[in-house]
Amino acid sequence: KESTSKRDRQSNTGSLADELRHDYVGVDAGPEVWWAIELPKPATIRRVAIAAGQINERGGWLDTAAGKPQVQIQRLSKGPCDTVATLDTSPATTAAAAPPIHPGQSFEVTLKQPAQAVAVRLLGKAAREFASLAELSAY
Repeated sequence: KESTSKRDRQSNTGSLADELRHDYVGVDAGPEVWWAIELPKPATIRRVAIAAGQINERGGWLDTAAGKPQVQIQRLSKGPCDTVATLDTSPATTAAAAPPIHPGQSFEVTLKQPAQAVAVRLLGKAAREFASLAELSAY
């Protein structure tokens, strides 16, 4: 679980790997938004979990109208990110109304096959002005 976190366009500070569900990492809206954790050494992962970040009238959630968030892995340092799953447990949402998701709420996916990774990334589309995530974990 030890890792460092990265994010797309940063709008606040925080960590995705600190096991604190009350803080969050927000990113400004764009065509796509993402958050990533880098593992300290290559590891085989079977499951990826997230915890929702802060949600308010300005945003915080992902718009899933065009598709659920993608779970991607990086198999080699500085290599491409490959989609290995979609976060189907994430609720269907749009930008029209805030979803019934509370900060810290967990969603997870089990990969169809174990995968060797040096980094894990969640990719989605912000529903409004920003999107936020409290935790991103790989097991």
